[in-house]
Amino acid sequence: MEYISDLNGVDIKAHGNDPSTAMREIRDWLKTTSGRTTIPVDKLLLKDYEEFLKKLPTITNNLSLDIHDIPFNDYCLIVEETLKQTLRSRSAV
Repeated sequence: MEYISDLNGVDIKAHGNDPSTAMREIRDWLKTTSGRTTIPVDKLLLKDYEEFLKKLPTITNNLSLDIHDIPFNDYCLIVEETLKQTLRSRSAV
């Protein structure tokens, strides 16, 4: 079974390798520990994730990367840029 936990190894939650469960658990943990009130609901995060997965083949192709073998640092940069673009488009509305 797949798990997520904080850095101290406490508050372990099973997510069963299901992205929606993992996102919900992380989102709820962030909301509780950060004290922020503006963390998006898990359904919005899942929608964004699904849209990201649809765009990923085009992004990797444009960068001449193999979608099945993306170097971790490249993947992180792709996610970061996609998040920036998503947030900019939301703030423009």
